[in-house]
Amino acid sequence: DVTTPTRDLDVYLAEIPAMTKRLRAAAPTDLDAFGEHLRRRRCETLDQLRADLTSERFACLLHDWEAVVAEPDEPDPAETDSVDWDSDSEPVLLRGLTATALADERLTGAHRRVLKMGAAITPASAPDRLHTLRKRCKELRYLVEVFEPLEMPGARKRALPVLKNLQDCLGEFQDSEVQAAAIRSYAAEMMSSASAAPGPLLAMGELAAQLDADQRRSRDRFAGIFATFQNATAKLRWTRGVRQ
Repeated sequence: DVTTPTRDLDVYLAEIPAMTKRLRAAAPTDLDAFGEHLRRRRCETLDQLRADLTSERFACLLHDWEAVVAEPDEPDPAETDSVDWDSDSEPVLLRGLTATALADERLTGAHRRVLKMGAAITPASAPDRLHTLRKRCKELRYLVEVFEPLEMPGARKRALPVLKNLQDCLGEFQDSEVQAAAIRSYAAEMMSSASAAPGPLLAMGELAAQLDADQRRSRDRFAGIFATFQNATAKLRWTRGVRQ
């Protein structure tokens, strides 16, 4: 993803004021050098992004995409007669399904995957397991939003608050891990420069430690939040669709 480095740096630069407010031992001005480092890195990544967007590879990609949009392929009927809704892969649409039946299949399948995956997570589970669960929760949330007109009265009201709490917990867990790793990586880049002063590096270390603590707190909260989601939605019927 050629846009990711520049986008991430934009986010970190926007977060500098909030990071400054979190400092307790270090002085707010200790992060000035970190901000300057981020701005220099952003200039570098922006130059690379411009080069990528004017490259022959991007021109070919754009040409191919325009051709696909202009003449989309017709689906093969033989490939749309059946689907495994419990599969981890994306299912294809079934011919002959009503909108309500489709909503029921998609919501039920996505919900089942979240429950199964979340129940398998233990205190010893790797962080990647929680990151994957976050993706599955996001998919379920999208489906709840898309199929809102077809859902049973009360289903959305019961599901969304507890699903949002679960997403917030998983989001804090992942964001804290990613941000702490990024700060340590930027600190290593600054340490390679002879001009790096101790103050900014110590301030960045303080921030990384705070993010580590945030991640531990969200990890400790996960079991209770998931249990609440599980209890509130385990027997939830999403739509009026009749299952075979």
